Amino acid sequence: MSKAGSSREGQTSREAGTQSHGSGNGFQTAGLPKDKGPDVSSPSLGGVRVLVVDDDDNVREAVRDYLLDCGADVVSVSSATAALDVVAHAPPDVVISDVSMPERDGFWLIRAIRALPPARGATVPAVAVSGRLHLADDLLAAGFTEVRGKPPDMAELAALIAALAARR
Repeated sequence: MSKAGSSREGQTSREAGTQSHGSGNGFQTAGLPKDKGPDVSSPSLGGVRVLVVDDDDNVREAVRDYLLDCGADVVSVSSATAALDVVAHAPPDVVISDVSMPERDGFWLIRAIRALPPARGATVPAVAVSGRLHLADDLLAAGFTEVRGKPPDMAELAALIAALAARR
């Protein structure tokens, strides 16, 4: 089971596998303190449910923390298997996933998500984040909606999440 997420000045996130309090949909609401937050050019992601998948703790936590600061409801997990469980039980508005992970990679994850029934998350927009951009065409063909380099530009990623969530 994953460890619990962090609490930062009134903000909470959750890692899959822990109990949460909040909206009841498996996502925690993150309030944005008035004196902290992302660059003013970053969009507000209030109410947008984002699943962050990365086996690298530092990357996963940095993306999660930035999205929390933008107002997103964030669940973060360290494996593709845990991510599929989250999507199948409480589909997010957007998935952000690393590609190179041990055991099951991002290719496995997106194929498994796309095989779900539509009501269980099959159509959720998914962004692959990878240091191997030469795989972009293969990632898109596998079912990812967008591909971005790793580490991601946080402001660009937040803007992309806002655009993808608005299309749903």
